[in-house]
Amino acid sequence: MPSKAKILIVEDQYIEASNLELILLRAGYTVCDIARSVAAALKIVGSEKPDMVLLDIQLQGHLTGIDLAQMLSQKNIAFIFISANSRQQILDAAKVTRPYGFLLKPFREKDVLIALDVALYTHLQDRELKLKKQGTGGPFAPQ
Repeated sequence: MPSKAKILIVEDQYIEASNLELILLRAGYTVCDIARSVAAALKIVGSEKPDMVLLDIQLQGHLTGIDLAQMLSQKNIAFIFISANSRQQILDAAKVTRPYGFLLKPFREKDVLIALDVALYTHLQDRELKLKKQGTGGPFAPQ
């Protein structure tokens, strides 16, 4: 993975998406794009292969961020939820998708960057462990 990861923002609120993009760019991350719906996000995922997705739960269209999270998990793409909704029902649905984090709006820049740093590290460790278990090597495989 590059030293600064490629991030996809999936957020249908323009101000929130722009704020996230600014935070990420200032920190040296690459923002591959901003999607406002699940359909748009899937197109970008197919062409850009992001390292991480910052994902709102409520999106334009009939599919939610929870739906997209299930699809991202199948593609082994890590994601962090960003939501203004912290109702227990939403949290329970989010937990099932095994996100690498959950940030409540409004968020501070520092919170986003710390959550992203931890999530990227954890995802990288998870991928290396899977490769090792499959016997396909990875940086920690015996030579």
